[in-house]
Amino acid sequence: MPKYVRPSALESLEAAIDVLGNRVRVAIIGCIRTHGPSTRREIEERTGVNKSTVTLNLQPLVAAGVIFTDPPAAELTGGRQHITYLVDEALLQELMGKLWDGLGGETPPELIEQLT
Repeated sequence: MPKYVRPSALESLEAAIDVLGNRVRVAIIGCIRTHGPSTRREIEERTGVNKSTVTLNLQPLVAAGVIFTDPPAAELTGGRQHITYLVDEALLQELMGKLWDGLGGETPPELIEQLT
């Protein structure tokens, strides 16, 4: 079985890659940033990604903190609830900066301005 190549990198860079290194996750974040707070169904409709794939990719985004829920995840009790997803813009900006730094440069001011 082949091994994954894992060049040495800072843990913070690994976290940024884990969160942002997936097309579906980037599409979900972009959807919420473009349209504002969104339900899972709205994300499905706007991205064209099916329910199970959206759900599967929302979970690590929420766990990483880049997406948060309203009501907060700690208050969710199971069953059918109206859950809205939002982006933590400050954490997203931090992750983007770490990714940019990992590519060998300082985060450009234009990128910071776009994210804020």
